[in-house]
Parts: sequence; structure tokens; C-alpha cells
Amino acid sequence: MSLSRKNKERAKTLLANLPVLGPPVIAFLLKKRFPVEISLVEGKDPATSSEPSWMHFSVNKAATQYVKSVMASLAESKGLLHASMHDYAFHSELPFFDHLTAEQVAGYSQVFKPQGYLYGPFGGMIEGIQELEKYKVVLVVRDPRDMAVSAYFSKGKSHGLPLTPAGKREAFIRDRDKTQNKSIEEHVLDYAPEVLREFDRYKEHLLQGNYQVHLCKYEQMVTDFPQWLDDLVAFCCGEIDPSLRDEIIRRHEAMKPVKEDPSKHIRKGQPGDYKEKLDQPTIAKLNEIFKEHLEFFDYLDAK
Repeated sequence: MSLSRKNKERAKTLLANLPVLGPPVIAFLLKKRFPVEISLVEGKDPATSSEPSWMHFSVNKAATQYVKSVMASLAESKGLLHASMHDYAFHSELPFFDHLTAEQVAGYSQVFKPQGYLYGPFGGMIEGIQELEKYKVVLVVRDPRDMAVSAYFSKGKSHGLPLTPAGKREAFIRDRDKTQNKSIEEHVLDYAPEVLREFDRYKEHLLQGNYQVHLCKYEQMVTDFPQWLDDLVAFCCGEIDPSLRDEIIRRHEAMKPVKEDPSKHIRKGQPGDYKEKLDQPTIAKLNEIFKEHLEFFDYLDAK
């Protein structure tokens, strides 16, 4: 994130917490930042493209915001509107859809359209989306051991706060305080069941269903970005203008961290970070907890 963007985010947070202007400022910022998302919640359909919609699912701490930016560039080239419903929910009173039951998601059926949109990223499976088989679904996974380590630094240091002054904001701050009071070993073992549930739900409700799913790995994105991008393009777009491909690759090279910085959202980004951050007893426990998923998603060779 650039310095100017950081300053803008800090200014938004400051304005949103002013005692008198808080709610109006928040409403203004949300309307400015999330016009497509608000329109969909209100039952409107601003899309004009007849292209199949894309659904971006991910596990948490798999560069969701970065992959979102790549997919948004591709979607724009195909005339799709980006509906970042999870980001909108993070800053508003809208519930997180991946926290709802299928019956509750059905109450928001007006949001999901099988044509014209890029939806995501979502950090968990959403049950109850009608006609999901008509969407092009992208699922990004990451070694769960690295996910747990990355979450420790994100929750405790680098992740921004929700704009919403009540509810989610207070819960986020409480979670951050708890993380900061734990050792990294304590955190990863406490966090492991949450990671396990993410993988379980994707296996049960997405990967075993009759859906068009492109399964891709965070690790390939980091180590072989051009091939990772080409595979994503082939699935979502078929083809794109070579100049757009070159521009996306150029941006990728420019944003790589030179060295590890725990205060930044893109802290390090290299696979196998858990080997450096965790002691052997903790790694052994994680290997046992994630045994099934390490095998299913072919992470056993990363031991």
C-alpha cells in the first residue's frame, strides 16, 4: 500500500470516529466506495454484460486482497462489474455471507446474479447461492500451516480496522488484543480449528459439487506468477490483450516485499514461513491436525 493510500485510510478512520460526524461520514464513505454492492443489496442489477459471473473464494491469508486486484483487472477487461460483498460487509452492518446458513443466504438471493459480475473475495464457503453451477468459480488455497502463522501477524499488527463504529469493530479490536497477548505457538494452535473448518467446508460444499472450479495455489502465485496468471486467464477469460498481461506482471514484480516487515499487510509472502517461525513440537501438532488436508491439497512435500 502506498504512503498516500495509507494516509487516506487513516483519514477515513479518523473521520469515521468523530463523535458527531461519525455516522454520516461512514454512510458517505460506504456509498462512495461500494455503489455496486449497495445496489445489489437493494435489489437492483447495474450489470450490462451477459458473460457468466465469476466467484472468487479463498482461504484466509492467501493474498485475498492482492488476488482480488488481479481478478478485478481481468473482470474489467471482460465487462464484468466487481461486487466485493465481503469487503462491504467488513465496513458495514451487512452480515458476512460465509457466516450464514444456506437458509439465511437465501434471504439475500437478489445479490447473486449468474451473469455480469465478479464476486469476491470470500474467505469461506457460502452455502445457498442459487445456480452456482453457472458461475466460473476460482478457489485459492494455501498451506494451512503458513496460513496460521500469517494470521498471527495480520490479526496482531497489520490488518486495518472496520469503519463501522460498533459490533464488528469492537469484536475486531478484542480479537487483536487477544492475539497480541499470545505467543505465536499459542496462536497457531488456537487458530488451527478455524483453518480446518475453512478447508472442510470447501471440500464438502464446493469441490465435491457439480461446479466449474479452478483450484489454484498461493504458492504458485508467489513462485511462478506468469504461469499462475496464464492458468487463471485461461479459465476465466479464455484470452486477454497481451498488454494487460504485461501490465499485471509488471505490477506484481513492483509490489514484491524486499524484506520481511511485520507491520505491513504484505509481510513476507514466501512459502514455508512456518518452518522459520514455529518450533518443532508445534509443527508436529499442526501436521497432525491438518494431515488430511495436507494430503488432499498436495502439501505433504512441504513438510
